[in-house]
Amino acid sequence: MRAAVVVRANELEFREVPVPKRGPYQALVRIEACAICNATDVKIFHARLPFVRADSYPGILGHEAVGTVIEADAKAKAFPVGARVLRPWAQVPGLGSFWGGFAEYGLVTDMAAAAADGQEPAPPIHRGMQLVPPDIEPALATQLVTWKECLSYLTGLQVGDAEQVLVMGTGPVGLAMCALARKVFRVPDVVCLGRREVGLERARKLGATATVNTAEVEAYAALRALASEGFDVVLDAAGDAGLVRLGLQVLKPQGRLGAYATEDSDKAPWLATTTDSRVYRGGCDESTAHDQALELARDGTLDLRALITHTLPFDQLLEGLRLVETRTALKVVTTIGA
Repeated sequence: MRAAVVVRANELEFREVPVPKRGPYQALVRIEACAICNATDVKIFHARLPFVRADSYPGILGHEAVGTVIEADAKAKAFPVGARVLRPWAQVPGLGSFWGGFAEYGLVTDMAAAAADGQEPAPPIHRGMQLVPPDIEPALATQLVTWKECLSYLTGLQVGDAEQVLVMGTGPVGLAMCALARKVFRVPDVVCLGRREVGLERARKLGATATVNTAEVEAYAALRALASEGFDVVLDAAGDAGLVRLGLQVLKPQGRLGAYATEDSDKAPWLATTTDSRVYRGGCDESTAHDQALELARDGTLDLRALITHTLPFDQLLEGLRLVETRTALKVVTTIGA
């Protein structure tokens, strides 16, 4: 099969590699689509993540994949043949795995069945390996990963208790958080901060009640004018240490700051050493938000098309990464198999 392998920093190539071999509790999936994660995938490509080292390469990229089960072990009861599933993961001998979604085939593991039998399942394992209704086409189903992660995180942060929320960043995560805060958690006042008007316009369409363009105004003064007593919740969706510090400056004394975005080299050590008790230390478990996200998609509250700007064939993945980096694209989905 073909797989997109990050050979080293700034170098990606398509390689012919063995199809993954399924083991007990596993199903083999033909991957049909995989979206580019604007943070993690791009930073892995450029070796900018603190936990990715030089010896982590080469590895298969991608974690927002969707496909259809074509073979299943008898013990993989959750994943019957013909089922559509999230997060298939290509693991190939001799290659590392950056979650391995950009490949023609991958594996999913029935962790619950293994646990019920008292067994430790072999990797790959991920709680986000879950079924998708067949009426959701693969390209759209890839978007569930982002929406579920954000939904789970905002639930843990108790955003529904807030009167004013500040979202910093206008990438897919920032926009998803704006939409969820307004439409699902019913926050009355959601402010979005960014430096590009096109992103801020998207934020307003998705529910932001006000926006601040840092390329045009002094951010601190503008935010204080919108929330003189400070924000109840501040969400970092940009992965920037400077923005996190700004967020703490405009946060209420008893507020909560969620430093959600994927860590970059400057942000990681700063977050590890800060003692501010207002910084939310929780994470997200997308699996817990699965059913709710599907219901929100069914009733139209959540639009799975909202973030997608480009759909490209698999062999144009490198072009997709370029479009994301240059901010030409918001969310890119690659189609892999029929």
